[in-house]
Amino acid sequence: MRKTADERRADVVRAALKEFSRFGLYGTSTDAIARAVGVSQPYLFRLYPTKRDIFIAAGHHCFQRTCEAFRDAAHGLDGQEALDAMRLAYLQFAEDRELLLMQMQLYVAANSDEEIRREVLQWWHELWSLLGRLTGIRDSVITEFMSCGMLMNVLVALDACDGSLGWDMLVAVQEHTTSTAVLHASTTGAAQAAPPDRASVPTQRVWPPDGGTFQGLPAGTAAVCTRPA
Repeated sequence: MRKTADERRADVVRAALKEFSRFGLYGTSTDAIARAVGVSQPYLFRLYPTKRDIFIAAGHHCFQRTCEAFRDAAHGLDGQEALDAMRLAYLQFAEDRELLLMQMQLYVAANSDEEIRREVLQWWHELWSLLGRLTGIRDSVITEFMSCGMLMNVLVALDACDGSLGWDMLVAVQEHTTSTAVLHASTTGAAQAAPPDRASVPTQRVWPPDGGTFQGLPAGTAAVCTRPA
């Protein structure tokens, strides 16, 4: 059965995401995308007039998938519980290098292309607003959440997701968040225990190499690394 134009566009976005995430806007050829989809370049440009249009469509898909993952994770939750669930959902994206690498390529391209910059900035604002609506948490906590997410993007781009400084902190955050969620879910009795308040959570040190030390911060927050001079 012959595919519709909309179905072909979806195929193009999937193929483009794979190519752009590796080689970026300027290093990717439309010929490679067309061959991956199984269409001619003239037909590809009937679906999307320019390579920039394809790049923007792939970027929009990338942000949409992130927003959908956060909505699904936070469903039925609010406050810190919702944020912890979204934190775990985003950590799962480490297995999908294409999605996180595409984010990095978007930020690079935005530096030299005004149209892309406007699009990406709008998606960023929408993502930030979504986090606020889903959690009701103050901006400073959302900033910590986004900072950890960007750290993960960088470590995935560097293929440094095993034993590297920073990744250990993210894994420790995940373990703390998971154990807290399990404890909360398994609480019995008429009144279930609420998730611990951030200010009351014991501080946690995360192992750093090279003699550096992490300042003690509540588990689940972005740690600050201090190193000897």
